[in-house]
Amino acid sequence: MKTSYLALFYRSWPRLASKALQATTANLPNSFAIGLFCVAALCAAPVPLKAQDQDPFYYEIRPLFENGEQLGQVYRFRNVGLIQCLNGDLLAFVEARHDVSDHSEKDVLMRRSKDRGTTWGPYEAVWGHLEEDHAGWKDPAPVVDKATGRLFYFMNTNESEKRLFYMTSDDSGYTWSDPIRIPDSLLRPEWKRWRNNPGPAIQLKVGKYKHRMLIPGHIVTHEDRHFSVVWYSDDHGESWQVSETAVQGSDEVSIIELSDGRVLMNIRSHGELDPGLDPAYRNFMYSDNGGESWYGLETKRDLPWESGHGSLAKMELGDGNLLFAIHPLVVKRKDLTCFVSYDEGKTWPYKKLLHEIGGYSSTIVLDNYDIAMSHNHGFRGEHGIDFVRFNLSWLTDGKEHANPTVQPLPQAPESKATDRAIWREDFELADRTILDGGSTAWKILGASNAPIGAAVSNGKFRTSDAGGEIVWQTGRIDIGDAKRISIAVDAIKIGKFNNSDSLRIYYRLGDGDEKLIESLSFSSDPQEDFETYRIRKHDINVSGNQQAQVIIRSRINGDDKTLYWDRVEVARAE
Repeated sequence: MKTSYLALFYRSWPRLASKALQATTANLPNSFAIGLFCVAALCAAPVPLKAQDQDPFYYEIRPLFENGEQLGQVYRFRNVGLIQCLNGDLLAFVEARHDVSDHSEKDVLMRRSKDRGTTWGPYEAVWGHLEEDHAGWKDPAPVVDKATGRLFYFMNTNESEKRLFYMTSDDSGYTWSDPIRIPDSLLRPEWKRWRNNPGPAIQLKVGKYKHRMLIPGHIVTHEDRHFSVVWYSDDHGESWQVSETAVQGSDEVSIIELSDGRVLMNIRSHGELDPGLDPAYRNFMYSDNGGESWYGLETKRDLPWESGHGSLAKMELGDGNLLFAIHPLVVKRKDLTCFVSYDEGKTWPYKKLLHEIGGYSSTIVLDNYDIAMSHNHGFRGEHGIDFVRFNLSWLTDGKEHANPTVQPLPQAPESKATDRAIWREDFELADRTILDGGSTAWKILGASNAPIGAAVSNGKFRTSDAGGEIVWQTGRIDIGDAKRISIAVDAIKIGKFNNSDSLRIYYRLGDGDEKLIESLSFSSDPQEDFETYRIRKHDINVSGNQQAQVIIRSRINGDDKTLYWDRVEVARAE
């Protein structure tokens, strides 16, 4: 933490203390079920207590993503998503903008803390680093599937806001899949664009819809009317559905599961509003079918609001009741304040200032019951991203205390994928190196050196116009006594492809002929410059064969087109 930054921050508190003396602080109920709502609003607040001033009171704030050069690129950071993985690591994802504009090119960067935010590791590139990829990857929304241990990261792109993607990690964010696109078939004819919202998504914990994942977002119609929605999955991300729309004028939202299994939606209003929406306050809606539809519009007049997205979180205290919620919200992007509810959002009688300047925020409750929040510092993030952590004792001035015992995180089930894998190529080589040094090498046929247009780049095999067909193939892979195998390849195309361009994946058993797995057809839609593909061939009968090969044939005609592929894997299918 920089001394100058802390000095600037704490010099502001004497003025706030004088305001706090005039504030009315209601007696806090002696309850173990408490909700918090954090909102940027002009309000009174007591002088904050630091950890060294009074134990167990705890509060700290520090820079997390600082604008400037990182990883060889000058970035301006906006909008953040926090998540705690099942191994206890705290991850912070951020939009790494190449410019100040909301529509600028953006990468996805991440930092990791292994001690609940006390210290943070280096900046890491998660996505957006391919040479030809100039998309604006935005609105970080992470969620952990606690049934499988898989981490999901949702994002969308600037170009049309018609493209919603997610990536997955099975090792707490150390490695990632390529982006996977939510199907266009969910985009209804009356909708012209959609996007997820920043901040953590949720997974339901109780009732009929237990384990359902919910991703908050909103759509815009061809008449420029805004409606909030959620995307949901009941099969651990294998397929997705989209909810019915919430009230007209609902925009960015945050969601939380209540103790009775209902889902609460906290709404930012925008555009042409339904008469029931009051733009001066936060508005709530509810779902009693796991987020599939929404009812019960309520205006919360104890939650004043003017602009900006807010975040929600909850804490479980006493007998497992899920009645503690944290809702940071932003009003005029300053005086970032925490509002408290003791009745699952029905009323919000208590508030406390967290930071004088704060924009979009993301909030979670950690396994030790600390409250962790990260937010834009400044109206347009001109000071980067801050990280704030505090406990319930500090928030309530000692009137409430969380159980200090660390709540156990769910144990991720042991993955069997590694045991099934026979051979895998991730192209973890130096850029432009063409020959694998592994036990089973791969090569480019007909060339002792890499032909023009073929190279390893950013951990992927990259091809462009090579004046003909490029054939990539593995050596002979020993499959041992396997009776059935599966073959997988991930691919990305960037640019305006047409029917003269092709990518075909084959396999060969022993000395047999090549057999086609898939031949990709490419869209010529100008809005579909970036597409990802997951090629899978399951349950291949290999009886009588001890060796297999994978062959990839690509042909690209014309400039400004690129194909990438990686994660070529042969695995047992038993």
